[in-house]
Amino acid sequence: MVNFWQIHVPKTGGVSLNSYAIEHGLNWYCGGGHIGFSKKLYDILHPKIILTVLRCPVEQTRSFYGYLNKHNGTNQNFSDWLRNPETGYFGERWEKVWFPNFYVSYFGKEECDDSPGVFDVAVNTLKIMDYVFDTATLDYNFNKMLTKYNFPTFNLVLNTSNKPEINKDDIDFIIKNRSADFELCKMFDIQTNYK
Repeated sequence: MVNFWQIHVPKTGGVSLNSYAIEHGLNWYCGGGHIGFSKKLYDILHPKIILTVLRCPVEQTRSFYGYLNKHNGTNQNFSDWLRNPETGYFGERWEKVWFPNFYVSYFGKEECDDSPGVFDVAVNTLKIMDYVFDTATLDYNFNKMLTKYNFPTFNLVLNTSNKPEINKDDIDFIIKNRSADFELCKMFDIQTNYK
């Protein structure tokens, strides 16, 4: 049994949470990577608290590209990558499924898919979470949770230096291709400054 189970969505600040948990010796499970929710794993872990972090889809996409470019390099600029991502650092599993609607796919089922009905599954999965944090307010809200359990406070440090410049066409493209993700964000009070 674990006290905390973090469902770690890529490029939302989850590494910072996991690092905090390790540093402070919390009874915390993150799965060593980006493992979505599954009933089978839930039954094994029996967590007291399940949490995740979501981020404005535009900012998450920019962060993903910046990370990819920093760690693996790409011959594509951001606009080209959005429309036809080459497989590289993360391979097809992430790069080819970034659109459409990554969050819906991630929480809708373990294999990324955007088929009908997946949105409802994603909503129901997120409703199971005790906490759905927003990267934009993670410091404040995670610290509120920590205070409740008498843990030391947390200081979020996001690396924002690798994010590419973005133009209106890119923003519109992301909004169009992640429209259901924006709807999910709205349902769970995640700040989206672009829509």
